[in-house]
This record gives sequence, structure tokens and C-alpha cells, in this order.
Amino acid sequence: MAQAPAPTTSIPLTLPPEVEEGGERVTIGARQGWKLPTGVIVFDDGEKVMPTSGLSDQQKRDEALRMALGEVRPPQQPGVPDEAVRELRLGAAQLADSGAINDKRKAAARELARLRPGKDQAAIEALQEALPPTAEALGAGLRQRARALVDLEVPRIEELKELATRPGVLLSRDGIAVQGNALAILHNHLVEAVSCAERGDITRTAAALAELRRWSITGGV
Repeated sequence: MAQAPAPTTSIPLTLPPEVEEGGERVTIGARQGWKLPTGVIVFDDGEKVMPTSGLSDQQKRDEALRMALGEVRPPQQPGVPDEAVRELRLGAAQLADSGAINDKRKAAARELARLRPGKDQAAIEALQEALPPTAEALGAGLRQRARALVDLEVPRIEELKELATRPGVLLSRDGIAVQGNALAILHNHLVEAVSCAERGDITRTAAALAELRRWSITGGV
């Protein structure tokens, strides 16, 4: 005699906890549940889905840094404006093309020779004022400017190095924590900038400053 099939046992669904005041009924796909004021979703089968933070990676790093620093003051030294570094790089590129500088001066000289003093005095003065400097004068000014910018950036880098010795604070490049001996790497970049400025190498000084501007601090995330 064949045995009768075993009776099936139905397992009741787990009921969600008592919904907080302000919860709302939601349907996600084929599932229903409650969305609590905290953003947590409790499905009717009891599963909970926690909300994402909604923060970008940079915001998370900033928050981690804030928590890591605690009572430690944030960096105070602004360093070199990024625009000043771009202008130095542009000036270095112009200086590298000394032929173009000489051509502009020759063109201006020809124009001045065509004008007549007195009658064309206003045009003469305007042209003289707009006359580009010689390559030698431009180079001297750029070398002085490069050294001044390095001197302005040094305090910011030294402050970053000091903050990075504290627990939970990391040196970062483009917002990403630097692996390895970050202090030594940053120090070498600073030495490179100072050395290039002292040698009067405008192009390499500008590149070294651009590299230093990419460094900051972040929390241990």
C-alpha cells in the first residue's frame, strides 16, 4: 500500500518590526516593505537594506580626515596659487622660443620707424609700452619669480609633512593616499623644486611646483 504524501508545512514569513512613526510603504520590483525615516528599508520578509551614505569618495576622505585630525588644526598655509604656476610654465615656454621674442621686437621696431614723432606720438607711446622684453630681461624676471614661488610653497609642504606624522593622517597625491615612504617622496620633490630654482632652471622649477601642488593630506581611508 503506497504511503500518503507527507503533509506540507508552511513557514510563515517573518514579520517586520513595528514600523516607526513616519515610515512609508514602498514597492521595489516585486517586493514590498516599509521605508523608515532613517532611510532603512524593511521588506515584508524581514530583510533590511541599509541606505548608502550618498557621499562621493572625496567627501568620504574629507570626513575621514576630519575625524582623524580631531582637535588638530587643519592646514593653514595656502602655498602657491595654481594660476601662478600655470603662468610660470607659460613664461618658460615663451622663453624657450627666443626666436619668436626677437621677431616680435623687430616687428615693433619697424613699426616705430614708420611713425613720426609728434604727429604719431600717442601711437609711439602705446607701441613702446607694448614692446615685449628681451629674452634676457624675460629670463631674469622669470627666474626671480620662480624662486619667489618656491619660497611661498615651502611652508605649506613643511606643514603637510608635520601633520602627516600624526596618527590617522596620511599624505595624499590628487586626493589618494601615497603608499610607501610618502614623507621621503614629498621631501625629495621639495628638494627638487628648491634646487631647480637655485640653478635658474625655470622649466623644471615650474614642473616641480606643479607636482608639489598635487600633494595634500587625507584620513586613513
